[in-house]
Amino acid sequence: MAQEHDNHTHSHGASDREETIAALRFMIDHNSHHITELLDLAHSLGHLGKPEQAEEVERAIKDFEAGNVRLQTVFTELGNVAQA
Repeated sequence: MAQEHDNHTHSHGASDREETIAALRFMIDHNSHHITELLDLAHSLGHLGKPEQAEEVERAIKDFEAGNVRLQTVFTELGNVAQA
């Protein structure tokens, strides 16, 4: 059954759960890739003599990691519901 929310329409069903779980997995992996890139960036900033900027990027990395922990929790909870 399709429903409209906030100017978009979507349906609800088993495939929606699978798509949501797949989207979460993608975002977790995508963020992990960004973390790797940001580590390289922080390293480069250090070599450029920009330690304050490198530290700011390292703080951003921690934010990405914290976000991934939250997304992983949701992913795990949805996976357990799907298996129940």
